[in-house]
Amino acid sequence: MEQFTDMKVVLLAAVIGLSVSMADAQTAQTPADRIGQAYEQFLLGRSLEKSDKIEAAVGAYRRAIQLDPKSADIPAELSALYLRQNRF
Repeated sequence: MEQFTDMKVVLLAAVIGLSVSMADAQTAQTPADRIGQAYEQFLLGRSLEKSDKIEAAVGAYRRAIQLDPKSADIPAELSALYLRQNRF
C-alpha cells in the first residue's frame, strides 16, 4: 500500500510539473510574435487616427514601440502624428 501512495505522489508531481511547463510554453513569445503584435498595434494606430481617435492612436503606437523597440517606422509614424496635430 505504501508503494501505491508513493506512486500517486510522484504521478501528481509529474502532472503538476507538466501543466506548469505547458503554461510557460503558451505564454512565451518569440521575437516574431512580438513583431507581429507590434505591426498589429501599428495598423490599429493608423486606423484610430483616421477615425479621429488621436489619444487611442498614440496609445497603440506606444504599445507597438514597446513590442518592437528596434523598429524605426513606428516612432516615425508617432512623430508624424504629433506633427500633424501641432503637438511638438
